[in-house]
Amino acid sequence: MQLQRISVVMPLDGPAASVGSVAPVSRRWSRERWSQRLSAKGARGDRAADGSGVVLAGFDGDLVVEEGDQGPVLRYTLKSAEDGEPAQHIVLALGRLLEAAGRLERASGVRVDRSSVTVQIADRLNAPNTDEVRQRLQAEVVSAVTSTLGFATPDIIGGSVDPRDPLSWTLRGLAAPSMAA
Repeated sequence: MQLQRISVVMPLDGPAASVGSVAPVSRRWSRERWSQRLSAKGARGDRAADGSGVVLAGFDGDLVVEEGDQGPVLRYTLKSAEDGEPAQHIVLALGRLLEAAGRLERASGVRVDRSSVTVQIADRLNAPNTDEVRQRLQAEVVSAVTSTLGFATPDIIGGSVDPRDPLSWTLRGLAAPSMAA
């Protein structure tokens, strides 16, 4: 199953955590083209018109710092992935988020809270929000986070069961692996 539109989100933490504090870093990343994996055609850094976020838009994924429900968050959205299993796509998205988190911390002093991650799959064609798909993909999400990336077994909070909503899970109580980006 080839999933599309996989978003992974981690909250920003600390006194320096704000959307405004990240804007200069995203512009620098855009100029330096720091990650060809983020975008095969180069990335473009912009501030949202209403000031609510910073976007580094790429060909195959977008990196965003935005205001979430509980404060600023770092979000990576994998737009589409090569063929493979869902766990591979989730690992790819998480890996890119963790790489960006490490780079953001070194470049700005903003801290990314790795004890919690939200995974959202907004692909209603390949992953409709049904009981069967939700249970199967939850196992893939947990497997990707724990086994592949070396996180501890998390507490899982499921998202909406409304079929019109994307699949989502928040995993809390994670012990962060070492960050080498």
